[in-house]
Amino acid sequence: MRAALVDEIGRLPTVRDVPEPERGEGRALVEVTAAPLNPIDLSIAGGRFYERATELPYVPGKEALGRVLESDSLSAGTRVYFPMPGGLGGAGAFSERAAPLEEQAITVPDGVDDALAACLGVAGLAAWLPLEWRADLREGESVLVLGASGAVGQIAVQAARLLGARVVVAAARDAGGLERARELGADATVDLTAVDEPERLAEAIEA
Repeated sequence: MRAALVDEIGRLPTVRDVPEPERGEGRALVEVTAAPLNPIDLSIAGGRFYERATELPYVPGKEALGRVLESDSLSAGTRVYFPMPGGLGGAGAFSERAAPLEEQAITVPDGVDDALAACLGVAGLAAWLPLEWRADLREGESVLVLGASGAVGQIAVQAARLLGARVVVAAARDAGGLERARELGADATVDLTAVDEPERLAEAIEA
């Protein structure tokens, strides 16, 4: 089986043959079809994360999408999203096959694109939970999304709209990202490179 391996912190991974993952009790064997590269993957590999990789070399990748090959609780062929340790206590998802915990595997409908479904894990939850769970966003409320040019911010713009926000304001420093946020449903955008004080930001939002 081929996989990406980080041999040394701060160095690029290499792709080479590694042993097949062992299922073990409570785990499924999954063929990986898409595995996003997240900022946390870069931080762990670069030695900037607050936790260190538990051993070297390690297979990076904190999440993936794939099809079940073997499982005690999931049917073969089922498409699932699943998290992986990514070097923090175990192998990650940047491999041809992985052995995630069955209880953490989330079934994905066949009509959803592999790459799209995989990207809705870390980034999607980081955008959805602050709005739906922490803020308990209600229909008719207004939402300001900071950092709206990034993946999490752009998903948050769409999530706020889906949850019934009356006004969604996107704020960021990247003009292209702000334009994309407007295309995704933002009612207004604020260029943070032109706003250096909280009062001016409030004025821009009100405008």
